[in-house]
Amino acid sequence: MDFIHDGLLGGKSFRAFNVIDDFNREILNITIDTSAQGVSGASVGKYIGDRVFIGYRQRFTETPYENNIEGHLEYEISRAVSAEVTYGDRTSNFSVLYTKEF
Repeated sequence: MDFIHDGLLGGKSFRAFNVIDDFNREILNITIDTSAQGVSGASVGKYIGDRVFIGYRQRFTETPYENNIEGHLEYEISRAVSAEVTYGDRTSNFSVLYTKEF
């Protein structure tokens, strides 16, 4: 476990808490969202196996039509097709995405 300390261009600083599993060296994906006012949100997630990603996101600044708290699940069906589910305090959705590499 460790804290990462960093600063924004406006002079505000923030710290993020990181967790590393020493047994298999897996790391949680931690993202800090920033805006002109400072830190606006944070998200954390982890791959479970090769095809499943589960995550959680929280916004610290409220926006009218977006979730302030949401859970996210992605499943890679094949290299070109994936399914995503998002469930939040305001909206929820299910998407099937098709990607093609050129």
